[in-house]
Amino acid sequence: MRVYALCTGYIELDRASMVSDLKPGQPWTVPVTSFLVDHPRGRLLFDTGVHCQARLDPLARLGPERIKRLAVKSRAGDDVVPQLERLGLKPDDVRYVANSHLHFDHCGGNEFFPRATFLVQRPELEAARRPGFVPSYSPSPIDFDHPLDYRMLDGEHDVFGDGSVVLLPTYGHTPGHQSLLIRDGASRGSSARPTPATRARTWTATCCRTSSGTRRSCASRWPRCASSETRPAPPCSTATTPRSGRRPRRRRRP
Repeated sequence: MRVYALCTGYIELDRASMVSDLKPGQPWTVPVTSFLVDHPRGRLLFDTGVHCQARLDPLARLGPERIKRLAVKSRAGDDVVPQLERLGLKPDDVRYVANSHLHFDHCGGNEFFPRATFLVQRPELEAARRPGFVPSYSPSPIDFDHPLDYRMLDGEHDVFGDGSVVLLPTYGHTPGHQSLLIRDGASRGSSARPTPATRARTWTATCCRTSSGTRRSCASRWPRCASSETRPAPPCSTATTPRSGRRPRRRRRP
């Protein structure tokens, strides 16, 4: 099983919108990341990133209120379909798509996967389909409301049935937010809950910019990303490779 981190957009916004103890007026550009899990029983794509039209016509795609708060800084190729192409894959090669939630930067590319089964938590999809049902949560139908095969989940879900790829409900950011847990050493038929024989792996997967704002390969900054265990990854993303099992170091706030 291999896991890849794909850059599926770049967004500029005020740091104060993300870190509560900062003063407004400090813009920063952050990568939008999707994850491709290549499992023997099929491929799972976790999040589909920002739609390419958000770069070409942000007013029409995002609306006037949203573009007051953020700007899309993606370039050509910084969206999910070209990123998959760089791995030699097409949307039809993806069996499952799981959306962590239905904000525009996590489900913008959903429409490009008409043959995939979408795995979304029930509270998330139900709230998204009823604007105003949950105060302050009104995702854009243009991003998710397509004739797709949505499968609503009620809590924890073992995607491939072997305990290695599990979706976990982590409600809070949105009504039905979910996270992805990937385990190493999970045997077929094992429980989705951790046991001594199933160890969760930690991956390093960072899309980075230099101080001048230009993108560069993460392999030059973190050589472990260039492991021979991985297949080639897109230039603005890094194929994820397992670390040693140690806790990841805490990164300083930029």
